Amino acid sequence: MAGATVVHFHGYSGGRGEPIDDLLLASGGYVHFSMDTRG
Repeated sequence: MAGATVVHFHGYSGGRGEPIDDLLLASGGYVHFSMDTRG
């Protein structure tokens, strides 16, 4: 069974945060794709 995926675009003013911030998604069985924008 495939799980849900969360895609997170931080944007120019957003920070990546800490890795522990994404543990809630992982513990819920979600795939989390995080993309940082540089430029």
